[in-house]
Amino acid sequence: MRLPEGALPLQARTSKDHGAWVASIGSKGLQEKHTTLLAETTQTMRFFNPNQRILEGNLTFPLPDNATVSGYALDVGGVMVDGVVVPKQEARRILEAEERKGIDPGLVEQVQGNVYRTRLYPIPARGTRTVKLTYVSDLTVAGNDAAYHLPLAHAEKIDAVSLRIEVVQAPVEPKLSGGIGNLSLHRWKDSWVAEATLGKAIPSEDLQVRLPHLPDQFTIIEKNDEGEVFFCISRKLPEVAAATWRPQRLAMAWDASGSRTNIERDLAFLKALVAAWPELVVDVLVFRERVEDQATTFAIQMGEAEALWAYLRGLAYDGGTDLTALDFSVLPHPEDEAWQVTFRKLARGMTVNEITAIVGQPVELRGDAELILIYRPSAGVVIHVRAAPKLVSVEQIMEGATLSIL
Repeated sequence: MRLPEGALPLQARTSKDHGAWVASIGSKGLQEKHTTLLAETTQTMRFFNPNQRILEGNLTFPLPDNATVSGYALDVGGVMVDGVVVPKQEARRILEAEERKGIDPGLVEQVQGNVYRTRLYPIPARGTRTVKLTYVSDLTVAGNDAAYHLPLAHAEKIDAVSLRIEVVQAPVEPKLSGGIGNLSLHRWKDSWVAEATLGKAIPSEDLQVRLPHLPDQFTIIEKNDEGEVFFCISRKLPEVAAATWRPQRLAMAWDASGSRTNIERDLAFLKALVAAWPELVVDVLVFRERVEDQATTFAIQMGEAEALWAYLRGLAYDGGTDLTALDFSVLPHPEDEAWQVTFRKLARGMTVNEITAIVGQPVELRGDAELILIYRPSAGVVIHVRAAPKLVSVEQIMEGATLSIL
């Protein structure tokens, strides 16, 4: 839970009064578990109401960038009860229905960005309520080093803070810096573990757990309580030099079928292409259920392509799409260096039957765990459709070059 210096983590008020009271954190437990390049953080916060009346509180907490909430629990009658994830509107409907029954359920919701909020009611007079929140986040990676950061600057304002760090099956020995007191890691089974408890008013630094000099590839295998086995392979991708190819003339196949309800995303991609290749001749070949007789040529100079954008926006988008009508073995102009294909009829999630209804029966059908449909609509061109059993990806391969057509 990231709290600015001097911030009060919980703002509370009575149901009858407009004045605000503070319910302080009586204790806080922090558990952090590394598995490969992911960290699971669990924060258990116990709030104490020092007042002589019942309070209602709203706890707001920002999470690290790209973190995802994976667990939430609230004490009900002294027992921690786990919540379930449901769409926001459904959660609101359930909350209001339970409140009408006189029940006070817990709700954690994403309010904006990666900021979450939960309501606590009732916080009994001179009593406590406990909230447990779990989230998963990526480690920060730089080269072959990875690190996890846990803010602890606010810990000295809390009566008691307990901390447990566990690094599971680490391929290298983890290193700690900051944190609470003489915090150190020791081996336990297949993990590295560190534990500590901090009393009130004891200064602490933000904790960093580092995994230095990781190997380029490592594998971790785990088994859950039900006996299911999970594995994770982490592999550093080789650095690839930036492409230096700069075509002078390009052939573009443009799908103008009725399914193209919005072309602005495709135009944004083409504009990025023109920004990279500001001096370019483009031969646009329009297709629907059939291919138009000839291509329309546009000469782009100094990145000026307004005539091309106006032409693509002004096309009549109607009819169906017949992918097999395209013949990628023949370029519209002999000086064209490659095809750029814009085709959006196929979409992720389509079933095999939906795919074959558009592109016809495959020339080959192979694969076990996943279906691999291979189409050869023209000589020298292979179109792979991977479905398991729904569409995962579509690629066309021509003379060793692979172009995505999704």
